[in-house]
Amino acid sequence: MRGTSFLSLLLILLPLGAQTEWKFAGLSNLPGFCGNYVNGKAAKAAFRMDPSVVTPAGKGALEIAILQSSATSNGSDIQIWLTQDKGLTPGKKYRLRLVMKASEAVQNALSLQFIKNGAPYSAASKPGGARISVGTDWKEQAFDLEALPAAEGVSLRFPDFFCGEIKAGTRLYLASASLVAAP
Repeated sequence: MRGTSFLSLLLILLPLGAQTEWKFAGLSNLPGFCGNYVNGKAAKAAFRMDPSVVTPAGKGALEIAILQSSATSNGSDIQIWLTQDKGLTPGKKYRLRLVMKASEAVQNALSLQFIKNGAPYSAASKPGGARISVGTDWKEQAFDLEALPAAEGVSLRFPDFFCGEIKAGTRLYLASASLVAAP
């Protein structure tokens, strides 16, 4: 199997004894494993697949365009998340890897949250989130996490990118993400 059908197969092989991967190369539309939210009263953003972006994995990346930063400096006013629908094993350690870049450097304004995909939006891991910087070159960033009991058997936002504090005009690009058992 190749392409999208192979990706779909990977997403079915959960809970994570195996690996979960989210890849964007070659996609022309936002995939079903991406969700997003914008508080239209306080911020503006656009989400799309940009097939022209050259990434370490080929051509195509998820583009997050910040059109208006949060008027209340609330990161959660602009969100995009990757879903992991089978949950995680409580107490097990995982490593999240992201391959990202930005149109201009983002210094600690991007917040990653690791939460349940539904009310109550509670933490699904220790730590429950991280603030990160993103440069203008492709870079892999890795985060080690431990699943909490709240992560068992439920859909998760792993991660949920809180982008509301990022400067207007900035574009973030995500080439791929993966969640694996930590070494």
